[in-house]
Order: sequence, then structure tokens, then C-alpha cells
Amino acid sequence: MTKKHSTLLILLVIHLFLFSCKEEKTDYSVQFDQKNIVNDHFEGFGVQWSTYIHADAPRDPWGYLMKDPKRWQFLFQKLDYMQPSIIRILDNSQDRYFRRLDNNGIPVLSFDRHEMHALYRVLDYCQRENITVILGEWNPSWQFNQNNYDQWVEMIGQFLHHLIKKKKYTCIKYYTIVDAPNTFKAKTQGDWEHWKEIIEMLHQQLNKKELNQYVKIMGPSSDPQWSMPNKDTEGKEWLGKTQKELHEKIGAYDIHAILTEQSILNDRVDSALNISSESIQQLAHPLFITEYALQQSDSVIHDGRTSRNSQSAVYTTKYAINTTVGSIQLLNDGADAIVAWNLDDAMFTEASDGNKSQLIRWGMFNSLGDTLYQDSTELNNRPWYYTWSWMSKYIPKGSRIIKMDNKNHHNFYAVGAITLNNEYVTLMVNLAETSKAISVEFQDDISELDFYCFEMNAHQVFDQHSVILSRNTDIKVMNHRNLYVKMSPFEVKLITTEQK
Repeated sequence: MTKKHSTLLILLVIHLFLFSCKEEKTDYSVQFDQKNIVNDHFEGFGVQWSTYIHADAPRDPWGYLMKDPKRWQFLFQKLDYMQPSIIRILDNSQDRYFRRLDNNGIPVLSFDRHEMHALYRVLDYCQRENITVILGEWNPSWQFNQNNYDQWVEMIGQFLHHLIKKKKYTCIKYYTIVDAPNTFKAKTQGDWEHWKEIIEMLHQQLNKKELNQYVKIMGPSSDPQWSMPNKDTEGKEWLGKTQKELHEKIGAYDIHAILTEQSILNDRVDSALNISSESIQQLAHPLFITEYALQQSDSVIHDGRTSRNSQSAVYTTKYAINTTVGSIQLLNDGADAIVAWNLDDAMFTEASDGNKSQLIRWGMFNSLGDTLYQDSTELNNRPWYYTWSWMSKYIPKGSRIIKMDNKNHHNFYAVGAITLNNEYVTLMVNLAETSKAISVEFQDDISELDFYCFEMNAHQVFDQHSVILSRNTDIKVMNHRNLYVKMSPFEVKLITTEQK
């Protein structure tokens, strides 16, 4: 991290001695109470990481850049720090394993292409690190329509059989078919019955291939904030309809959450997505929030590299803080997983044609920017890489999520977690323009615990990755059970008893 980013990134190690602490005046108080558990088995945080369709093979537009093992090592190191619980990989079949239809109209598949070996690299990493994989396809290839979707679904069955039965990728837990089916982006064009038919065919195919015990269908992968005109089912209704009509065929639910800044800052994420704590509790299966991000800002990056379908704010600390605020709201509502959109700018271009002037920028860095533009700064981590990594690492799969009511304190957000190792985690954001003193009230005696704190603050500059402090006046224990936390304006703090 450099001084270009107005970011404070500090690792604080605090051993708290009760006898040395006096009562401190606080502005807000929140309770870390196990009676308020809203999720007893969180599935974790994750990222969208599709492989590199413009650089996976010798004839790709950017050349065979991903042949270099150092490229992969660079990416693995980024993920080693993050420790995501989930990786979501979506492709088009023609970019991976589908070659063509032969003269008899039969799909020709290949599982030994360069493009497949790139996928194996990603899956090998996920298998090794015990990361849950959501695999899927954006849309059927142009050769397929409603008259021959059975062929498309059958070749998906062959693809999964190869990966799961032959390659032994037990990390693949879910498959999603047709992304955002309620929108203009999908071939289904918002037709619920059309999409339902595809799901039923895929369910039959998984049974036929005896794969249903290994991989579950995930859906609807819809955008609740979008409705196609003249369709019977609105975007906000797709999740409920999937629960009602397909709960026996679906193994997990997911919706997209490309949120407005206004919905986050007004504490209205649940209404924007048409969900609530009560509705999530009533679902038959876990609810994953996939493609999580903030909607595009009005500004456009004029750098000869970036398409209009990009989020210019990803370079800012503000984006890191706001995506954290939205995550806190989703956790308090009981969402089972949150998957960020996305990891790396180098994955997609506007027309999927490899035009280097039309990158779709929503990522945490650009892993190929040094080669595409001879600009090594493209490799740098953006602020939200760090906040997302902290949440991924310290609120992992299996955590119990504790709702921490902010008692209507405006501009303050908090959520708690207890990991499988019984480590305590508190995630807080202060969006006020002034510092605030917070009392976190625990039910257990915490006076003998060590706490580790990660901070990001929009108003200070720090040019080191971490610093260790033996004492800290901003965080201390009061009365055995209360944690005093002083928060600067516009600040994220993740406080944990776990040292990694």
C-alpha cells in the first residue's frame, strides 16, 4: 500500500489489563450477546474469479499470458492473504469445453484444451484450500435455444461428470445455470417458465449422471432490482417463486446485490433486495448473495483502458467502507454468504472481445496490467481488497453471526461473530464526521483475552502494511465484560481474538 491511498491499515495487538483501565465515557453501546444469533452456520465470504478468456490459450487476443506460472503464483498469494470461503466461477461453454456442433448436430466437447487447464489451475487451488466452488454458465452458447436446450444441459452433465467423477474436484458444491435470468442480459429475457424448464432439465441430468449427491443447483441468480417489461414475474418475486416452486430441485438460493450507495447509507439494503430476517429464516436452503458490489458512480474513467461498464470508485477508501457497511446489514439480516463482484479487472472486457481499451473494472486489482499497459501500478491492491480480506479471513465458514442492534444510532453499524474455534469477532463502521466512543458489551469475561484490530480510515495516510503496538488507548477492557472502542470519522474496525 502506498501514500496514494488515503488509507490507514494497522494491525494492533492489545493485551488488556483490567486493573489499568478506568471507566470511559461512550457515545454508543452495542451488545455482543449469543442470544441474538441470526445465523448458526455462516457459509462465508467469497469472490467472483472467472478464468482469463483473453489470455488462457495461444490464440487468445492477449496471447498466452497465463502460461507463466508466476501469474498464477501472484494470484494465489493474493488469495492466500484473503482466505475466501467461496469462489464463484462462471463461463460460457464455448470459452471452456464446447467446440462446435458436428454435422449431425451433436455437441463436440474437449476437456484437454488450454482453456480447461486454466480452469483446473483454479479448481486445484480451491481443492487444496478447501474452498467451496460455485460453478456455472452465463448463458447457453448461440447454437442452443429452447428447441435444443436438452443438448446444452446434457453437455453440462458431461462437463460436471468429468470434473467431479474423473478429476475428483469435491470442492464443486453448486452449479448455477443462466445468470440474472430475469434481465435483458439472459437468453431467458425475464421469462420465469423458460428458466424453470431449464432448472428441471438440469435436475434430471444431475440425477441421470448420479451427481446430485455431490453438486446442488443454485438459483435463481436473479437481480431483485430489475424487472423486464411485460413479464408476469417481477425481479423482486423470483426468489420467493423459486422457493415455492423449485425448493425440491434447488439446493441453495442466490440473488445479486448491485446496490446503490443511498440504499446502503439509509440502512435499506433489505428492502432494496426484497428480503428480511424473517423471509430468510423461512427459506428451505441457504441464501447466498452473489455479485455483491455498489452500482456504478456517475464518473467515467477516461484512461483508454476502462469501459463505461465499470465502477470508478473501486480505487477509493470510500468504496471499501461502504461495501463493508452493506455487508454488515446483510449479515445482521441473516444472509448465509456474500460473494464480491469481483476479484480481478483482467477477467472481462465489454464485448468479450479482448479489447484492451474496454476492461470491465470492478476488481480489487488488475493482475495483467503490467503487461497490457506496461503499468505496474495496475497490480496494486485497492482499498476494498483489504476490507474484504479481513471479513473473509476472520468471519469464515461455520461462524455464528450475532446481530448487534445499533439502537438507531445514525451512521454507526456493527455485527458480531463467533468462529468454529470460539474466537470473537466484532466488525464496526463509523460513518459520522466526528469520532465516536463505543462500548461493546459481552456476556463473558474478556479481561484475559488478546484482541487484534484491523483499521481503515479515510482521513489518515499510512504507508506500511502493518505495525504492532503493545498498548493502545483506542481499545481497552472495562469491567471485565465491556470493550471500549474509539472510532475515528469514516472508519472500519475489525476486532478479533484470533491471530492469523
